[in-house]
Amino acid sequence: MPRRRGVPKTNPEPLSTIRQGTDYAITQLESVYQSQRKVNRELKLLEEKRAKVLRDDQTGGKVARVWLSPSTGVATATYIQSDRTWQPRYEIRATGADKARLSIFPGEISLNRGENVRVNLAALGSGSRTLSWQYRENDRPLVEMDLPASRKLESAGAVPVEKLALSNTTGMAIPQGEFSCYSDGVYQGSGRLALLEPGSMVELQCGSN
Repeated sequence: MPRRRGVPKTNPEPLSTIRQGTDYAITQLESVYQSQRKVNRELKLLEEKRAKVLRDDQTGGKVARVWLSPSTGVATATYIQSDRTWQPRYEIRATGADKARLSIFPGEISLNRGENVRVNLAALGSGSRTLSWQYRENDRPLVEMDLPASRKLESAGAVPVEKLALSNTTGMAIPQGEFSCYSDGVYQGSGRLALLEPGSMVELQCGSN
């Protein structure tokens, strides 16, 4: 007897497949609605914060709305915060008879997650000419500068003390801060540097305090 060949069933359960596709679409829509509800809640909170800023007459307050697409996108914001401060500290290394290297360190700076910071030597709004530098690590200098300097030894009991005259030729004010002093790579002591105006000179005692 001849064999009968039937058409192979490529989709034996079409209703089941349609049902699975429908369930998947519903799940995706629910995910979208959940994200939308979350965004709306956050926008409502922002509106409440904005209303509070206006109500308290804090006209300096700023509120920004940011929409990201896709939701995994990253937004970068640049802003100035005058209420955050930092305290510079210095290393002064006499490297020759007529110059010294001044290294400015940032001290302790706390960062929020994902935050990058540039620091200024002068207070914002002070009108002083200054530069800004990218902060990376507490123990990494922001900048290093070679300045004119002169050294001399003075007797101070059994141990002579080295004094260093340092001239500020940077064109900007160098604020006060703690310093460590080195002479030809050897640590000599520490002290406190007073405000050093552009074009001025200060004599530092590089002896242990």
